[in-house]
Amino acid sequence: MKRALSLALILIMSLSLAACKAGNSPASAGDPTQAPAPTQEAVVPTEQTPTEAPTEPAVTPAPETTPMPFRPEDPYPELPKIIQSRDVFFIVYPDGTLYGWGKNDYGQLGIGTTEDVSAPRFIANGLTPVIVGETVFAMSEDNILWGWGRNDMGQLGLGDGENHSRPVELMHFVKEIIPAWGSYYALTESGALYCWGLSGDPNTVDGELEPILVDENVEYFSPYSKIKSGGELWIKRGDWTKIADDIAAVYDRLGEYALGTDGMLYHVSYQNGLEPICDDIRDVKVSDRSAYILKNDGTLWLWNAEGEYHDVPESELNTLTFIMDGVVEIQCDWDMDEDWGYNYNFALKANGELWAWSMPYSNAVVGKSMENSSTKPACVAENVKYVFTNNAQTYIITEDGEVMATGLADDRDVVHGGLGDGTLETRFGFVSLGLKGICGIYTYLGEVYGEDDDSDWVELYARTFAVDAEGRIYAWGWNGDGLLGVNSAEEIVLSPMEVHLTKD
Repeated sequence: MKRALSLALILIMSLSLAACKAGNSPASAGDPTQAPAPTQEAVVPTEQTPTEAPTEPAVTPAPETTPMPFRPEDPYPELPKIIQSRDVFFIVYPDGTLYGWGKNDYGQLGIGTTEDVSAPRFIANGLTPVIVGETVFAMSEDNILWGWGRNDMGQLGLGDGENHSRPVELMHFVKEIIPAWGSYYALTESGALYCWGLSGDPNTVDGELEPILVDENVEYFSPYSKIKSGGELWIKRGDWTKIADDIAAVYDRLGEYALGTDGMLYHVSYQNGLEPICDDIRDVKVSDRSAYILKNDGTLWLWNAEGEYHDVPESELNTLTFIMDGVVEIQCDWDMDEDWGYNYNFALKANGELWAWSMPYSNAVVGKSMENSSTKPACVAENVKYVFTNNAQTYIITEDGEVMATGLADDRDVVHGGLGDGTLETRFGFVSLGLKGICGIYTYLGEVYGEDDDSDWVELYARTFAVDAEGRIYAWGWNGDGLLGVNSAEEIVLSPMEVHLTKD
């Protein structure tokens, strides 16, 4: 399959999180309760002054509404959680035990060997993987960072180039670990930011094998934006530039939509000025640099900063437009790192209606016909409790626990792995999978890149797991190397099969 075909079709997303639901030096460097001594002074960017004064936003009036209820992030904490990448799988059980199976060339399963395994093996107690791949990072409840797997380019920050097939304690007091530019950044509870890995921070020597201090007093960090103590917002546009003070949060990693400590949402223009949009914010999702804004009263709005993919005339850019009310959740599948995909947008209403829309060129498979590529929202399902997507396939759980699906399957030679409805047919409307009592779905679209004489190409593989209220796990989709754990020799499991996980 040629990349030219796939570029028009799929946007890879990371793991769809289901509703079922440790700064110091590495352990080898001494006392784990002490922060690491930096090998150089912290890099402090040069302060610059914003060049634009805030302007008042244009607003389209909305009807009177009733505040919508908040949805809990994890309504089922007593059920197992599944975390997966392309060919590595982990299960975190309610008692904190961690099991894994899958490919294991670099010891990325953490079981002490480099042998592939097709059934879960015990790894550790009290660890939750947060970055999964050939190198794995996990956090403990007391904010200790652990890692294992591939380390030939210093990915683990241990000061060596040896792979590790068992979890290794890396740093204490870690608030978050962030991958960026081939490196890894650890943000500690004290606000110290450390970097190590293949490329190293752009301000440091290439290929740091041990964590080095690159900044201090950091409250939030992404590859392109950070918030420092006092609410200073810095944006990386070439060099790091200070944009504003009194910023509480950003909603996209580019830092173009920032929430002020005054509760106002601001758009950061290309001239590094702040444009006030609105307040009373519950959630913001950025889709092609335009923001879908969910307010506390359940109204959904669109701020158009870019109009190409939203069919917005230039005269209507930088305006706040009312879309609908009664919304409790929004999802957008646009990722600014990718230049191809379906780009779905979803709004789930309190009355159970699921509304969906796409970019003009997408012909998105979200319950609409292939011919309907309108950017206008349409109701695609009713009686919906939860929605999950891997950006090629979309699953819903209805109020009575039934699972339904729509999206791409193997018959289009694009996504290897069916929807779970017993066929390899692509569906342009939701079909039932025959599952009842399901409370969470974990779906992932993995990619394999290659090239031939004519062009580059990518193959896409979909695997999906579902967990019911009793903790039973079901799986379907791509079963290459038998990695679904369902004891089937078929490359594609067409219908949900129970995963019999024997803890050994």
